[in-house]
Order: sequence, then C-alpha cells, then structure tokens
Amino acid sequence: MSNESSSNMLPMVLYGHPHTRVGRVAWLLEELDLPHTIEVIDFFSDQYDRTNAGNRRVPFLFDPNTESRLFESLAINTWLIQTYGSESMLTPANATEWGDLFKWSFWAMTELDMLLFEGLMYNDGVGHLLSNASYYTDYFDRTKTIARRNRIARELRFPIGVLDSALETGGGWLMGDRFTIADLNVSSVAFWISLQDSSDEPKPMAETFPYFGDWLARCMGRQTSPLARILRDRAAGDPRAQIDWDRAEASAEHRIGRSGPAS
Repeated sequence: MSNESSSNMLPMVLYGHPHTRVGRVAWLLEELDLPHTIEVIDFFSDQYDRTNAGNRRVPFLFDPNTESRLFESLAINTWLIQTYGSESMLTPANATEWGDLFKWSFWAMTELDMLLFEGLMYNDGVGHLLSNASYYTDYFDRTKTIARRNRIARELRFPIGVLDSALETGGGWLMGDRFTIADLNVSSVAFWISLQDSSDEPKPMAETFPYFGDWLARCMGRQTSPLARILRDRAAGDPRAQIDWDRAEASAEHRIGRSGPAS
C-alpha cells in the first residue's frame, strides 16, 4: 500500500499483547505500513466480548475503515493482504502463489502451532502462566511430564523437516523468489522453535535443519519481525516488554473453568 493511501486511513486497533500471537498481525501491519494502535488487554479477558463476538481470545482486529472485526491471527493476516496488499511484494502474484499461501498458512497452524505452544510450557525462561503444572493439566488435559516434553520434541522433527525440504527445493522461500506473506505467516509460528526447552531426546533446533535455520534467521532478521520488536522493546525499557502473568491469572482461571478441570 502506498504511503499516500495509508496516510488517509483511520488507525486500526489491534487487541492483545504484541509479544504473543498478536505479533504476527503487528508484523504484517508494519510491513504494509498500515496505521494502527495496539491495545494491550488481559489474556482471556471478557472485557471485549461484545466487540469480539464473544470469542474471548486475542488477537482480534477492528478496522474502522471497513467496519471489519476479525479474530484468528493468520485469518487476519490473509484478510489484510487481500484488502490492503495490492502494491506489496508480499502479496501472491498469481493463483499458484495464492494456493501456496493458503497451503502453508493452514499447515503451520495444524502441524506446528499447538506442538510449539505446548513446548513453551517446558521452558521456565518464558514464564508462561500455563507452565504451572496444575494449569497445564487443566488446559492440555494431560500431566506435565518429561516424557511428554520429549514426545513433543520428537513429533516436531517431521514438520520442521518438511519445511527444510521445501526451502531447499524452493530457492530459500516458501512462495516464489522473495519474502512473502507465506514466509511471514509460517515463520511467525516457527519462531517458537527457538524457545523450546532442552530435552533428553534430540530435538529439531534450527542448526539441525540448515535450510530451515537460514530461512528463519532471514525472516526474523527483518526490522519489522516479532523478534526485532521484542529486542527493541526490551532495550527501550518498555514495560509492555514483559507480560504481567500475575495480572492474567484470575482471567485465565475463568477461561480454563469454562470447560472444567481435566478428569
């Protein structure tokens, strides 16, 4: 989108903490130079239920220019690139590339996201609320164990290997010969591989798969990437750089309680 066009837009509002899945949407908003604000809200908060269709999850996006309200991070990104990306090199150039975008975006969510998310709970350095053994059991409906941690590491080897092979044969990118929305969507999920805890079993770190490792480093090396945002916020001492898990605890209990504790 041209600077002239974006300067005439009303700012969009992106809800949620920018260092979570919200970062995927914030990344694209910055790549497309779209005016926006980020409203940090508690995890699982019901404060915006009416606005967010009762979904009680973040991210969600409100675009006052189109009156659109969207949730699900990669669905938001697909909508943004279709609506505002006509002049961007990130946008698919033909039907084949659109197919590649949908293929890799859906694949990232079904093959990578939940495994990597659960794996984060074994890294004490991340400090996620669900790393608490009780919350972990209630949320994932299984006990937090070393055996489960190692199972996650083994299961990740296959999808990371798929990415490695695709990048080797595709010239280093997932769609065409350039960084695109497909790379943004998938790398914003795959980035969590660098935050998985150590394991007694071999695990798929970036150095184990060279094409994947090189691609992920190039994606995260962009000044608009989630990693760059985290590093900038920490260097600037931005208080939002650290997630206030104590504040989120009560609402998380409410969210988990909707389905009841694991039996």
